[in-house]
Amino acid sequence: MNGLQAIRERILDEARQAAARIDEQAEKQVGEILATAEQDKTKIVTEAEIKAEKQAEALLARARSTALMESRKTLLEARQQMIDRAINGAVEQIRTLPEEQRIAYYRDLIASSSIKNGEIILSAADRHLADRLLKGRDDLRLSDEIGRFNGGLILRRGQVEDNLTLAIIIAGRRPELVRAAADILFPDDNAE
Repeated sequence: MNGLQAIRERILDEARQAAARIDEQAEKQVGEILATAEQDKTKIVTEAEIKAEKQAEALLARARSTALMESRKTLLEARQQMIDRAINGAVEQIRTLPEEQRIAYYRDLIASSSIKNGEIILSAADRHLADRLLKGRDDLRLSDEIGRFNGGLILRRGQVEDNLTLAIIIAGRRPELVRAAADILFPDDNAE
């Protein structure tokens, strides 16, 4: 039994050594797998952080761009309001000129018209100027119609009208008036 015992011991010893080698190899493989998993985890986390940072930067850039556009829009709206007020103020100054200056202005309007005879339509506020405006002009007469406008006049001959109201004059010259008002109100914008 000694021989059998020795064989048995040797087989058990070899089995123990094989089991130890398998355990050692398994532990080594588990270590390699864990190390690779740790590297993958670090890589994934780093990539996620980089992606999140890029997304945050893009979001911040969009927010800045939106804020800048809103700021420009607000500035343009404020400037447009200032220009509109300047133009409206100029119209009001013309509309409230002293009577003799307003009559002279209206005579200039009549002289610029292609209608040389007919009738003149004035607003209710300007009708009292008619006698002085038409003095010495047999080619024009005051219309019975009262104009529903705020300054200026309309010349009519038959079915043809020349609308010389302040609203129409301003509307027709608005682009150049806006540019002139902007040049005065915002001179730094024109510096080159």
